[in-house]
Amino acid sequence: MGYILPMTHFQVEQYAVRDIVSKTKIYKKEAAYPVAKIANLPTNQDEKSSTKAFYQKNKTHEIKVANEQLIAQLTGKGTYFHAQV
Repeated sequence: MGYILPMTHFQVEQYAVRDIVSKTKIYKKEAAYPVAKIANLPTNQDEKSSTKAFYQKNKTHEIKVANEQLIAQLTGKGTYFHAQV
């Protein structure tokens, strides 16, 4: 019979630590919060101002197109193809 020396087995200890850690719960449950109501809804004033701006932009675009068509008729250039560089 032999005598077994009192040695620490690092692999056994490391395995025990890994095994204990894997069995514990890592994930935490958090409470679900209710969805907040969005406060940035457009009001009537915002809609009116946006439509006025849209009509003003549209009107200026129509004037620009009319001017380009007039220039195309007078000069003969840009009637079928118009591009700016």
